[in-house]
Amino acid sequence: MKIKIFNIFMYCFCVYLSIILILQFIFIPNAFSQQRTSLGDPVIPIAILTKDDQGKPLKFPSSVFCDHKTGEIYVVSSGSSKVVIYSPDYFPEISIGAGRGIDAPRGVYVDKLGNIYITQGSTSNHPPEITVLNAALFPIKNIRLIGFKGAKNFIPVNLIKGKDGNLYVTGLGSYGVIVLNKDGKFLKRIIPGKNLYIKNSNAPHIIITSIAKDKNGNLFMLSEATSKIYVYNASGDFLFSFGQKGGTLGKTSHPRGIAIDNRKQLIYVVDYMRHTVLAYNFKGDFMFEFGGKGWGPGWFNYPTGVAVDKNGDVIVADLFNQRVQILKIGKPKDLLNFK
Repeated sequence: MKIKIFNIFMYCFCVYLSIILILQFIFIPNAFSQQRTSLGDPVIPIAILTKDDQGKPLKFPSSVFCDHKTGEIYVVSSGSSKVVIYSPDYFPEISIGAGRGIDAPRGVYVDKLGNIYITQGSTSNHPPEITVLNAALFPIKNIRLIGFKGAKNFIPVNLIKGKDGNLYVTGLGSYGVIVLNKDGKFLKRIIPGKNLYIKNSNAPHIIITSIAKDKNGNLFMLSEATSKIYVYNASGDFLFSFGQKGGTLGKTSHPRGIAIDNRKQLIYVVDYMRHTVLAYNFKGDFMFEFGGKGWGPGWFNYPTGVAVDKNGDVIVADLFNQRVQILKIGKPKDLLNFK
């Protein structure tokens, strides 16, 4: 009798376990599920970066940048307080850390001369600043953020060098985009919303989260607060804005990073809360998105940064999965060659 009861119990347990596994396979994204864009095109993993140059795990990678001239990928490893540089074939070459004055990195930008600009938060050793290194990774100078209203509270996060040679800096604690000349002197502030009517926005001025530029020098300014991208030309004239806040397809909840693919004429925006990457054309029309919360290739866990390499592959800082993903947006036929 006891054996019969035990057998019934084991049968019921196995059925229950099987149902749980089936539901998990269907509803929870995992390493065995093939991710696709909202158009049905496959998202094919090219590489997943999880180790630094010392063979240690990446710790909360928060920002990424790709130098199209060298093909190198720069990753801000926030948990390790350093920047890891990867070769074009995704080999971790070297880290930039405290020995070179980098102890609180937030973002990276490399100009055409190979100079490296690293935005940093405050530490006991220095206030928020931009540290500039040459192509040989030797520090050149530190740029302190002064000369404008709110400078004491401003923490630089992202920057680009414009077509005019000026630095366009976004960050926390102050609104708009701070414009510095090549020597780091404050020139002006670009304030999206100052002369624009922004529906449902109570903020007198807009905090810009991230910034990117296209090959013509047009500036794309992303605001997490409004979920909008404000587009300016190289002369600083406002052109248009696009984007919509929300939690459904084609909308962003908390967008954190932006990147430009000049060849495909696409604008990629990474959404921290929806765990997705959205793509828009250069007119601001939503094209497709991919991602979702998960741990397998093509899925994200609170992503914060995005970049595009010279091949058009998308690089995503997958923060809480503690990795960086390089993803190819393919066509259905590409799956035939994917293993």
